[in-house]
This record gives sequence, structure tokens and C-alpha cells, in this order.
Amino acid sequence: MSEDFSVSNLLASGVEKAKWRSEGLPPDELSIQNGILTIRSTRFPLCIDPQLQASNWIKQREKSISAKTLQIATFRDDGFMKKLETAVQYGYGFIFENVGEEIDPIVNPILEKKYTEK
Repeated sequence: MSEDFSVSNLLASGVEKAKWRSEGLPPDELSIQNGILTIRSTRFPLCIDPQLQASNWIKQREKSISAKTLQIATFRDDGFMKKLETAVQYGYGFIFENVGEEIDPIVNPILEKKYTEK
């Protein structure tokens, strides 16, 4: 293997990484790899983010790339299910914050993409 080989160089261009840095993503290798997983994931990414760096980056990114509304909730919020339904119905982004060891099974149909459009 080449000495210059890195996963982040293979999966993200320098321009893309610079854009992410301008949106608030830290420039360290782990953050760049998490950014790649977040952008390129075919499923819903789970960010373990004790310093809220990924959360802030995703929020900033959503504001800059889309006029759509980003919904943010915790499982303890009153009406989180209504927010989630609205997000799915209108194609809004959705962030669950402060997720514990287990994810509430009420959201499994959405995570597994087992829902129908009306």
C-alpha cells in the first residue's frame, strides 16, 4: 500500500473536506471519516457525539443545503412522534438527540423504512 493512502482521501475530495470544515466539522481524521459515513450512508447514521461537534455540523449543513426544515427532538419530548410524522410526511431532516443505550421501538418502522405513502 502507498504511504499516502487514507480512507478519507479515497472517499472525499479535498474540496468536499474543505467545505465540511467551513460548515463546522473539525479537520481531524475521525471527524472526516464520520462526515463521509454521514454523507454516503444508505441508512440512518448514528453519531456518538459527546462534544456535539457532529450534531452542530449536521445542523449547519442542513441549513445551508436545503430550505427544508430540520426537526430536532429527544425521546422524552412531548409530541416527538408528531414531529417525526411531520418530518417523514414532508421530507424534512430529523435528528434524535440524547439517545441512550436503546432506541425507542416506536421508531423502528421508520428506521427500517417500513412505511407507506398516502
